[in-house]
Amino acid sequence: MDFLKSKGWILIRTLGKLCKVIYPMGRIYFISTVCFFAVLAVLPIVQLYMTKLLVDQIALIIQEGSDQLRHGFELLSLQLLLFIATPALTEISGLLRLRWLQTINFSFEREVTEKAMRVPLLAYETPAFYDQLQRATAGLGSKSVSVLEQLLTIFRNSLTLVGYAIVLFSWHWLLFVCMLAFVIPTLLAHWRMGRSKFAQTIYQTPSYRSMHYLQHTMRSREASKELRIFGHGRYLLAVWKQIYWKTAKEQFNLEQKFTKIKLAAETVSHTGSILLIGSFMWVGSRGVMTIGTYVSLYQAVASSQSLLQQMAGSIGNLYEDTLLVHDVFLLLDAGEEADEQAVRDTDRYSFSHCLQTEQLSFCYPSRSADTLKDISFSIQKGEKVAIVGENGAGKSTFVKCLLGLYPATSGRILIDGEPLAGDRAVQWRKQTSAVFQDFVHYHLTVKENIGISRADQLKDEEKIAAAAAAAGASEMIERLPDQYDALLGTPFVGGLELSGGLWQKIALSRAFFRDSDFIVLDEPTAALDPMAEAELLGKFMDIVEQKTAIIVTHRLGCCMHVDRIVVLKDGQIVEEGGHAALLEKNGEYARMFHAQAQWYNDKSNVTVSAT
Repeated sequence: MDFLKSKGWILIRTLGKLCKVIYPMGRIYFISTVCFFAVLAVLPIVQLYMTKLLVDQIALIIQEGSDQLRHGFELLSLQLLLFIATPALTEISGLLRLRWLQTINFSFEREVTEKAMRVPLLAYETPAFYDQLQRATAGLGSKSVSVLEQLLTIFRNSLTLVGYAIVLFSWHWLLFVCMLAFVIPTLLAHWRMGRSKFAQTIYQTPSYRSMHYLQHTMRSREASKELRIFGHGRYLLAVWKQIYWKTAKEQFNLEQKFTKIKLAAETVSHTGSILLIGSFMWVGSRGVMTIGTYVSLYQAVASSQSLLQQMAGSIGNLYEDTLLVHDVFLLLDAGEEADEQAVRDTDRYSFSHCLQTEQLSFCYPSRSADTLKDISFSIQKGEKVAIVGENGAGKSTFVKCLLGLYPATSGRILIDGEPLAGDRAVQWRKQTSAVFQDFVHYHLTVKENIGISRADQLKDEEKIAAAAAAAGASEMIERLPDQYDALLGTPFVGGLELSGGLWQKIALSRAFFRDSDFIVLDEPTAALDPMAEAELLGKFMDIVEQKTAIIVTHRLGCCMHVDRIVVLKDGQIVEEGGHAALLEKNGEYARMFHAQAQWYNDKSNVTVSAT
């Protein structure tokens, strides 16, 4: 990736941005944690000094007898206070840090979720966005927290190291310089490993997405029926196994490579430490230092080496995690639509005359050919239009453009002559409603499933009941154990599963509850039987009598109830008009209509001959 070339500056900028973001999330927690870490960083130095005094005092007691006991017990009491204070401060600091990290994790998880809801819908049509979103959802909060913990650990260890440095400098300045020199190979090894692990994470993201998809499919309720009928579970498991061990082998090889490097670096470090301690023994043999001095220097060297190695590991992890956080910041900084909550009701479009398109074309990012081609279309306020066509004709894409979900690749969409673009798309959607083919089964209560389309009116139970009645769902709901408070969906205890047709009625209820001026139904009756379809369409036409409606459908029977029919083929409008006129024209619409009618006639003939 490009930013790997300037990794040093990226690291500094990302750390600065992260600190700037997380500090306001808990100033009190931040200040308290830093203070506790500073105290805990000093305690090992005090402990080291107390150890020197205590060892020297014990040596004095051995030499001079009980006359020195009192002072020895005084030092021992201070040592006890240090032993008690250290874990007490550690536990209190841990609690403060936990609350702060929970706050940070929540804030980042919320930001990623809100970002996912604000990015243009077209972003979900690109694999690169899914890769970036996968990395974000897999670790923004945890990686941000990890970076923070690494920074705090480095801060604490640095303060402690300064104390040890003073002890070593008090004897000779070369001691600490040698300690730093011995740990440099370990630091470089961890740094390189952090960089390589980050690059591997970026490279393996598509593989991880494939594994998660396969795992979800093999464990999901939706796929469980086909897995048992077709028996292809073993095949999917084999594909998952192949991807899993491919990524695992790559990770193992990388770890194996750096294990050898780290072992060599640590061998150099430990050898240097032993040489230093050997030099203390040689100096001690000449009677230049006391036993307490020797013990304190020995502990200072051993502890400094341990701290430097910990810091080397922390810096390597910090490098890797910071680059991952930087990648997530790229997602958070990506372009987005206006916040729907920030658009006031008074900012809505004034749709009073006409919605039209002028030479509208649209192309998905992953395709080279246009899905919609040069479409000029208009619908008057209060008009009911059916959009029909074969699979792949571009019907669903077209209505997503009309709803402001997809921007035009070329051409324009106009509301009463004003272009539908930018923030205006959000304003327009606030007065629209839709039921798509792949509508959501919310595992919430019936009341929430319906009222969620106007969350601010969720407590209006009369309106919720009226919307359910309009969609033909009220009778079914009243038979449920808890009626409108019944939990839907089997993943949770007490949840009820509905048939496809009943779920569709719930989705229609949700659209009706929104009570919008402009409503789109994309295959609204696909899961309903013919009797329920006829009843629902009759109610729907009554409800939208004063509204503007677009119905996308394969079942052409409902087209007789609309004002106008638009026929799409290969992304273009090929016919337009009323039901009778299009049949008389004997074109694409007539062909599709007669093909469906022939299917029903054939079924009827089969039934008659069978009896």
